[in-house]
Amino acid sequence: MSIHDHISRQATSKNNNMLRNAIYQTGQKIEQETLKAIRDLKTNPTHQTLLTLVEKRGQLEGYVETRKSVAPSVAVDVALDQQRGIINKAKQAIESFLTSPE
Repeated sequence: MSIHDHISRQATSKNNNMLRNAIYQTGQKIEQETLKAIRDLKTNPTHQTLLTLVEKRGQLEGYVETRKSVAPSVAVDVALDQQRGIINKAKQAIESFLTSPE
């Protein structure tokens, strides 16, 4: 392997790591926003908090699906499993709001 190949691989690895980090941080941000929206709906069940939760759940679902499609061989990890669980919690909170008598 030539020095050029080695430098090229290092640069590629560095870029991949930067992208992974940016993607991970985006996922963490959306995850936290979704958890806050779940809490807000439970403590203040209004149509506005419901709409916020629906929006955040959709963003988190989109993130999870995008992440799976970008790297299907490495997509399953603890963070992604946790985010799927949050999506399910959000779904339950939405269903609970919609089926509760007002």
